[in-house]
Amino acid sequence: MERTSPVSGGEDGAGSSRAVLPRAPLVAWIAMSAPVVAVSCALLFVARTLEGRAAALFSLSVVVAIGLALASKRRAAIASLVLALVAGVLLLVRAPKIESDPSASTRLVLVGPLGARPWRFAPTNVVPERDQLALATVLVPMADALMTRASAARLRVATNAVYDEVDGDPTLSALPSAMGDAIFDRDSGRVFVFEPAHERGERRPAILFLHGSAGSWKGYFSVFLAIARAERWALAQPSFGFGHWNAPAGLDAVERARAWLASQPWVDPAQIHLVCLSNGGRAATRIIASSERRYRSVVWLSSVIERSVIDARDWPASWRGAPMLVLHGTQDDRLPLDYIHRAADALSSRGAVVQREVFAGEDHYLVFTQRTRVASTIARWIKDGGGR
Repeated sequence: MERTSPVSGGEDGAGSSRAVLPRAPLVAWIAMSAPVVAVSCALLFVARTLEGRAAALFSLSVVVAIGLALASKRRAAIASLVLALVAGVLLLVRAPKIESDPSASTRLVLVGPLGARPWRFAPTNVVPERDQLALATVLVPMADALMTRASAARLRVATNAVYDEVDGDPTLSALPSAMGDAIFDRDSGRVFVFEPAHERGERRPAILFLHGSAGSWKGYFSVFLAIARAERWALAQPSFGFGHWNAPAGLDAVERARAWLASQPWVDPAQIHLVCLSNGGRAATRIIASSERRYRSVVWLSSVIERSVIDARDWPASWRGAPMLVLHGTQDDRLPLDYIHRAADALSSRGAVVQREVFAGEDHYLVFTQRTRVASTIARWIKDGGGR
């Protein structure tokens, strides 16, 4: 009877192992790199700039090159690496030059001991901010139940329109992105500033704008820069990490920016108006409840207004009679309109003079979707009542 040779079988087994084992690292790499591939493909789909598409191709080419190398496809791997090299060089060559001209009307200033100068080749500078935000509108709905795909798509259209204006304005496009502050949740001490035209010795009103969650965007600065330029008002937008303004360090960051503004010879320190967006309201409620009044008025824009903070203690007497403007969308599902009306009533009960304006059909992002109306409403209110 014919027997099967154990040696032959072992050799077959060894040959089979040699065929399977090289595939194991490849399978592991495919599994590990899948999120990078998904994010890169999303960026490639939504990017509006050459740099954004190059960043997506760079990461995709590197991932593919490693996969091809693991599959022993050396020539294809080299070709993919060459594509990655081309994309990487393009990104480095086109990285925005960060110039700090202290005489420019629109500029970045570093306020306080924590001031950190931006790096030209930081990924958040190399990849344009507009593409970073467009990518976020694809990824956030996967983790945030309050942002639907429809609302994300609407926001993407609105932000693209805003960033068309940013890219068309050399003074704005030259500013470094503060998205790195948000990603690492750090207080960099960076403040976007606009110094209006003024006569010698003339002091102008100022807006101090506090961003919401996800950081200080150039798109926000663009919206309020339209007011500042039209009215010849000063403007300052400090960056505070992701936007956890309720932290004690957040209040310190606000005060540093306010003190810097007030110290400028072209700013009227009695006419600084605090405008807070979304989570920026957490700083405003704490400032009002715990410190003497240093702001002429307060504007709450799609803003958190914490009744627990408002009701926790007596306000300093200087805040009584302070003019406040509340702007909110009827379809804001993050901060429902009923919540805002109750909070505005609480402000009124403490002696603030509160005016409200509701934007029908608008959600939490009306700062972009209704930016022209928002800007004109704030400017008119400050001139016609909030500023006096």
